[in-house]
Amino acid sequence: MKQADLSSPYLKALLYGAPGSTKTRTAASAVFVDDFSPVLMLESAGNPMSVRSYVPQPTIFTMEKLSDYSLPYDWLFKGQPADHPFIKSCEAAEIDLPKQPFRTVISDGMTEIQRFAFRAIKPGLDVEPGALPTDIELRDFYKVLQIMTNWAYKYIQLDMHVILTSLENEKQDKVGNIYRRPLLWGQSQGEIASYVYLVMRLTQTETIDTRSKSVVAADLEAANASQIIGFTRATSSFYAKDQYGMLDSGGQLMRYMYDPTIEEIWSKILELERI
Repeated sequence: MKQADLSSPYLKALLYGAPGSTKTRTAASAVFVDDFSPVLMLESAGNPMSVRSYVPQPTIFTMEKLSDYSLPYDWLFKGQPADHPFIKSCEAAEIDLPKQPFRTVISDGMTEIQRFAFRAIKPGLDVEPGALPTDIELRDFYKVLQIMTNWAYKYIQLDMHVILTSLENEKQDKVGNIYRRPLLWGQSQGEIASYVYLVMRLTQTETIDTRSKSVVAADLEAANASQIIGFTRATSSFYAKDQYGMLDSGGQLMRYMYDPTIEEIWSKILELERI
């Protein structure tokens, strides 16, 4: 047990959106913020190629299975000690780490981590492209829920900035209404989103739906000049969350950001704390 910290010393965020909505690039823009750098990125199907132009770049590890996340977590949790097995494994692989401790960890590809979890409990799912995977039973979903919530809670509770990314799940109800949420199956969708303080939906400006357009109707000129909109407040058609209470220049609660970056997000949070 410890005293709750209400001063938001770290960014705890989940960024979700469809492919091409710049989740990876937005998360990795943390490298340009002094308070966030150096940045460790643990990616699984997140396509780090999209940040190859960044200078500096995050230290990027491609994760290939669920157990790959245990060693870096233990190292981060214990304060990044120099004699940890994680350091020795990096040296063996000739991977150079920055001299300064990491201030940010990015998990790029939560949707794929969920697949890792299924493969961990059902080895018959990891088969050759021409083979048939084994069937998934209801009890397997319960087990994956346990795995995912345990994974997310422990990483999010680290004493550093934590940024997660996820693909977007789109569902249509019986009357044709479309709803969008992070692509995390079952209860994981809501529980993992509840652990972080900020859930931002990223979407390409040209593809936003009618209801979202009504949200930005007062600022269409800026919307047309931007490529990406990051929504920070939920609408009837998609989920978002801002427990930081970010403010814009007019003192109104923000609904969205154009072409968001981690620097812009963090500056808005600090702006609120100074008031």
